[in-house]
Amino acid sequence: MKRKISEKVLARILFNISKENNVLNEVKKSLQDVEKLLKTNGYFLMFVQSKKINSSTKREILNTLLKETSHPMVNEVLSKLSGSGTIISFKKLARFFESRNRLDGDLIEVEATVSGKLNEGQINSMTESLNHILNKKANLSFKVDKSLVGGIRLRIDNILLDGSIKNQLNELSSKLLQI
Repeated sequence: MKRKISEKVLARILFNISKENNVLNEVKKSLQDVEKLLKTNGYFLMFVQSKKINSSTKREILNTLLKETSHPMVNEVLSKLSGSGTIISFKKLARFFESRNRLDGDLIEVEATVSGKLNEGQINSMTESLNHILNKKANLSFKVDKSLVGGIRLRIDNILLDGSIKNQLNELSSKLLQI
């Protein structure tokens, strides 16, 4: 009986090999492209889910079919998947890979929500401060939400820091209601 390797372990192996071979970006893009293909093309999904096609044949077909779109390492992993849980397993693997890539890399995604448009000087100052505080290069994106009144809300990966006046007013309101 075959022992199933968890998506997390598979993602870690794929990440480590990709890093050693200096192809992290190509593998990341391939994972995104293949995930999109699995979602949008029913025939492709049925092919990958098929249990009647052995993994080596599946890998050869994937390498030929996706030569320009997908990295061979992603095709190798995809060829090992089959059955109705294929798309869920692949999504998990892609998420674990992305998470590992973010943790290991120098770049961190930061989304700032502010109450009004910032000028270039404010953006540069904020970027420099975040780079210094996080000890990584912040890939900063901005959204404007006038309901914040003032202050800022930062989403750093999966962590939300809310220093908006709206949040402070809500906290004050809830404390006053408790009295």
